Amino acid sequence: MAELLHLDLVTPEALVLSTQVEMVVIPGALGDMGIMAHHAPILTQLRAGAIEVHAPEGVKRYVVAGGYAEVHDNHCTVLAEHLMDAATMSPADIEAKVSAL
Repeated sequence: MAELLHLDLVTPEALVLSTQVEMVVIPGALGDMGIMAHHAPILTQLRAGAIEVHAPEGVKRYVVAGGYAEVHDNHCTVLAEHLMDAATMSPADIEAKVSAL
């Protein structure tokens, strides 16, 4: 079993997710970044895009419209301005929501 990283997905309204993951892929300002256990400390701005959460039970996707991500001490915190569960949306809905923000 792969080593795990603690992930928190946070919006101004709520803590959306707090769990252990194998990897999270975030849309950094300069490109997508894969974050795994024991990643070097970073702080990055997020662009609009998809967050992929690779947990032992499967992959879950979220749509983010911007924010920041911080990685330190085997912990990744995503502070998202807007975060939507991609499983509940069609591709057209996702595109429309991101364009409107």
